[in-house]
Formats: sequence, C-alpha cells, structure tokens
Amino acid sequence: MSRKNTRYPLQTTNYTALALCFLYAMGIALFLSGPLDAETVTYRLEVDNTWSQETHPGRMPPERAHFSWLGGGTHNDRISFWQHGELASPGIVEMAETGVIDMLVGEIDQQIAEGNAFSSLPYRWWVCADGIVNESCGTSIFEFEVDSEFPLVTLVTMLGPSPDWFVGVSGLNLRDGARWRPQVVVDLNPYDGGTRSENEWALYGDFNNPPEPISLITDESEQLVGPASLGTMTFTLLANSDEDYPPGTLVPDVDLGLQPVRLQVPEQFRGEVPENLTLNLPPGFSASVFAHERLRQPRFMAFDDQDVLHVANMGSDQIIAFPDRDDDGVADERIIALNGLEEAHSLLFYKGDLYVGEEHQVIRARDADGDLVYEERKVILPDIPWDGWHDTRTIVVDEINDKMYVSVGSPCDLCRMEEGFQMVGNSNEPVSYHPERGTIVQFNPDGSDRRIFATGVRNVLGMDFHPITNELWGNNNGHDLEGRTRPPEWIDIIRDQDFMGYPFVHSYQVWNDFDIDVYQKVLPITTADRDRVATQKRPVALVPAHYAPMGIHFYTGDQFPSRYKNAAFVAFRAGKAKLSSHPGYQVAAIFSDPDGSNARMGSFITGFQAGETQDDVWGFPVGLATDEEGSLYVSSDNRNNLIIKITNSPVAGSWEHNLPDDLSFGESIDFRATVHVERTDSEGGPARLTADLSAFGGPSALPLTAIDDNTYRLDARLETDGLPKGLYQVKVRLEQ
Repeated sequence: MSRKNTRYPLQTTNYTALALCFLYAMGIALFLSGPLDAETVTYRLEVDNTWSQETHPGRMPPERAHFSWLGGGTHNDRISFWQHGELASPGIVEMAETGVIDMLVGEIDQQIAEGNAFSSLPYRWWVCADGIVNESCGTSIFEFEVDSEFPLVTLVTMLGPSPDWFVGVSGLNLRDGARWRPQVVVDLNPYDGGTRSENEWALYGDFNNPPEPISLITDESEQLVGPASLGTMTFTLLANSDEDYPPGTLVPDVDLGLQPVRLQVPEQFRGEVPENLTLNLPPGFSASVFAHERLRQPRFMAFDDQDVLHVANMGSDQIIAFPDRDDDGVADERIIALNGLEEAHSLLFYKGDLYVGEEHQVIRARDADGDLVYEERKVILPDIPWDGWHDTRTIVVDEINDKMYVSVGSPCDLCRMEEGFQMVGNSNEPVSYHPERGTIVQFNPDGSDRRIFATGVRNVLGMDFHPITNELWGNNNGHDLEGRTRPPEWIDIIRDQDFMGYPFVHSYQVWNDFDIDVYQKVLPITTADRDRVATQKRPVALVPAHYAPMGIHFYTGDQFPSRYKNAAFVAFRAGKAKLSSHPGYQVAAIFSDPDGSNARMGSFITGFQAGETQDDVWGFPVGLATDEEGSLYVSSDNRNNLIIKITNSPVAGSWEHNLPDDLSFGESIDFRATVHVERTDSEGGPARLTADLSAFGGPSALPLTAIDDNTYRLDARLETDGLPKGLYQVKVRLEQ
C-alpha cells in the first residue's frame, strides 16, 4: 500500500520538526516578547488637573477657568511640532489663542503623509470642560496607540480664558532604547505662546510684532498664572492580559515563533510564479503553490464530498474545480464547474449540492454525472441588494439546524440603514431602500423562511460555525476616515437579533467620530439610537483598524499541532502599506474558549509584504479551507493570483522546562525538560530526540532519555561563564 507522502512538507523517511525551540536572553531581557517590545502598543493617558485656588492662590481667572481640546500626535525625531525657545507654528498659535486645534491636526496629518508621524491623536478630547473654579474636573482618561517607528508623543491644550497660554508635552519619548517605558509622569507647566503681549487673564491681547518664541511662564513673567504645575499627564503602558484587556482594546498577541520558509513552486508554475518568495510560518510548517492556472481574483474556497477543491474565481465569474488525483500536492486539472456568474465570491457544498453567493442572489447547482461540471442551476435567494459599495456575498450553512446565512453589506462607508438614508459610498447619492442592507440574512436551503438574523454590520466577509458550540462567528470591515488606528475591526459571535453597532459605534460602544463632515449625515443621535447601542455586546476580539478581515475558518483537522484544534484562522487582506497602523497582510490564528472568552491572536502566516509599500505586497490572502488530511489552503486574489497549500510535518511534540526568562552573567542553571511526542508517522521508524546545547558550549546532539513510548527526559547543566550578553537558543530536535 503506497503512502501519500506528498501530503506532508518533507518527502523522505527522515522527518524533522524544530518545533521545540526556546529562546531567551541573558542579562537584561531585551528579546522577550510581550507589550514591552511589541511593535505597536496602547497607552492610557491620564490628565490630572490640580489647578485650583489652593495651588495658585490669587492667580486664577475670575470665572470659567478651563482647559480646551487636547490635540497632538505621535511621531519620530525628525520633526517637532513645538519647542520651548522656538516660534510657534500656525497650528500652535491657533490652539494657544482660541483652543481650536484643527490647524494643528492638519500639520500633523501633513507629517503623516511625509512619513514622519504615525497618527493625529483623537482630537475631540475635551479636558476639564466643566470649569475649574466652581467644580474640579479631576482626571480625564484617554487611550491611544503608538508605533515603535514613531515613539514620540506631542500633546497640547489651551489655558482659558487666556491670551495665548497653554500646557503640554513636546516630543516625549515613550521608548527607552528597544523597550516601551511602562509609565511616564510629566508635570504640566504653563507656557506662553509668544503671539500676544497681554500678561493677565483675558481672551485676547495685543499682538507681539514680531512674535516672540514660546517661553515657560515664571514668577518674573505672568504673575497671574505662576510657575507651579497645573497638573500631570501620566502615560501608562497597557499590558497584554485579560485583567488589562478592557472592552474596546485590541486582542492580546500570542507569539507562534514564526520562521522564514521558501514558498515551493512546482515545475509547471515556474516562470509564472516568482521562485524567490518567502513566507513566515511556525516551526514544522511548509508552503507550496497548489493552483495558479488562469486564476483571476480567487476568493473563497470549499471542498466537495470527494475532497476536490473548488474556488470562486470572482474576476472571471466562475467556479473552478482543481482535482489532485495523484495526491502530489498540486492541482492536476482546471475544470470550469460553473460559468456566467455575477461577482461570485463564496461557495459551499451541502447534501451533494453546490451553493454560490453572487452579488445579487444565491444559487444552487447540481452535477448529475459527477464530471465536476454543474449542468443544473436554480436561484434560491433572489433580489439581494447589491448597488453601492460592499457587493460580495458570503454564504455559510448550519448543518445541524439546516439553515443558511448570507451577509449583505451596507452600500456606503458610514450611513444609516433606515429608509431615505441609504447612500453610495461617502456621497449623498441615494440607493433604493432595502431592509436587508447592513444585515445577516437567514434562510432555508431551498430559499424559504427568509428573515433578517442580525443587524448593525457594515461589511461582514468571513463567517463560520464554531465546531463545539455551533454558534455563528463573523468578522467585519470598518469604516475608512477616522485615521489609521480607528476603528478596530471586530471578530465576534453573531446571535439571533444581535445589533453589532454600525453605523453608530465601533469596538465596544465607542461612538464614531461624527465631526467628520461626510459622517454627519448619521446625526442627530436619537434616544432610540442610544438604546440600540446599549445592546451591543463586547466583541470576542478587536484587531487593528483597516486590516480588512476576509475568510474565517475553524480548524478541525488533526495534521496541525493540538493547539490549533478548533482555533479560528482569519485572513487579513490589508495592513500598514495601505491604511492600517499595523503590518497586516497575513493569516492569523484566534485562540479562545468555545464561548469566545480569553481570546488571543497569533500571526500564523506573514511575509506577503516583502518591503514597506503596497508595491512590495506580493500576496493578498482572502479565502481559507481545509482538506480531509488537515492541510490548510489560502487564496491570494491580487498581484499573484494563486492557491497556497500549508502543511505540517507528521511528527510533532511539546515540552515543559525550567528555563528562566533571563540570566545574569556568570550564572549557571540545572536545565530540566520533559518532552511529549504528540504525533509520529505510522509508517516511519522509531522517534529519536536530541538536544542542541552548543550555544552554551555543550553538545549539539545530546540524546534524551526515554521515560515511556511518548515521553522523554532531558537533564543538563548550562554554563554562562564567558558568554556575552545576547540571545541564546536551546533546541530539541524530534526526528523519525
């Protein structure tokens, strides 16, 4: 009996999985993963007002003492938005004199366009709006994201009523070398903007001609303010734990230990698919091109009852079948299963029939003679609204309850779904009203009992049923114009009659920015709107804004290591090269309890972007599917239109060890580890386990001691004398 060795990444009898690799740093822990060395992190900002008659006796304005809008951004050290001793920019002048920060935000946005700034922080933050004399405002709390390339933060707010006085920070560095600073506290001392000559509380004073540099207010200058601190700004790094994972923040990360892997290009695709492409995958995984021939925008995929992959080839309005009859890991043939479709984006197989989601309808097709060409087709769900934006239709089936679902996107970026308010994109051009816009629709496999299942979605692309709870999960693509960090994309359980937030809120009941001109058509917010928002539940996971989540697929196979069992893979089609603050262009794994609690996300496949710009993106992951043997398939619908097959070695293991997070110089450790062999090839020889301790001057292939057939023990002493500070590896190799 021949074995299907090509279902695995290695095709010899010697399988090697470097999955048991532990990395740690000696000395200071500069290489540990987590919030201290993450690329992008979230800080909580607390603005604590201490400005009062007690702190500034006789130096308070007679009435309505206040701060104003808090404005600023995060940036690199190539630019500065204001400095003590320098002339104020027009944006700082406007802020200091009037409290308005629109011009300052424009200056920051210009630096974002020039690559010197990361984001203009949400500038509708109002600090101490109630007045300070009669009622203390206490502490104002905000959250914002910072990227490691732009670790400096600048923030300002006007003192009022004053001629041109303000407080703030300029170019505060939130990083200390290679790590984020856990907490920074800054005193808010008063500054004079230098444009007005008045030195007493007043809305305006005479102009200084010429303007003077920004100066710190001291006892020798404006006596009515004085030099004492008016409060503090406290910047606190938010940790990656459930305790510090409040609703509305991004899902914590899991490091899956990705390693570069060359994308294997079969002989028949060479010359058409570049041969120098590299992906990053967890240890033991490999990637190869499964199909490429005449693909145009391959989107979602599904396997039929014979384990033949079918692809929605949206750019050609077709469904393509790709059989692999000789089991060599490459499609043998390209068969047009269905033709003449309209924007066919998704498909599924149920009870022998093929169902396809077109932009305006769902059809059922049948292949009477089994030749993979579907001769019979019937429309079962007609008249799906499609004009405007978001015309792809994702369909899924609940096989337990014999129900199907289709996602129907909104026609706009952000608009109401009531009659008379449905628009095209960001315009005021109306589309014909349809109650199913911005919803998830449920129906029977024959098209009957059509009803709206959930509302408040903008554009749900990925849907799948959890293998344990059978609950419907989905993801959403958020609106476009709130900057690179807002709104986060959500991944959540979608239940009957759920309201998911659109168009009023994102994240978890966080209101959208209706000061943006084209979003003001959503106003006014009514009591009924607020009541609906109050029903929005906390999403399972929030991922970076503008990641464009596509397919979501629960992994139920046995080929991958056990940690991936029932995890949800999600394809992200966009990232930092487009609109996002984070890299993106990847497939990630979502790990959670079956009810969605304790969610974590780890990058599973990266490397689709080889450089810094969109021109460097060679793959755009969209669809996900798994074959009978547990290999994962990923479609790329642009630049390189192809299907990638991800496989894992047939040997796998896990371990427990006593290695610390870091060591001091000169320390030694009695290293103990227990290794569990989780999977071996049934047709291979006995497993052999060795440890590579050469980084510490030990042997490179120290045999482990067998405790039983699946458990091995390692005992060794690691010496650090004479080793410089740095990153060291201990490797355990499982071979068969």
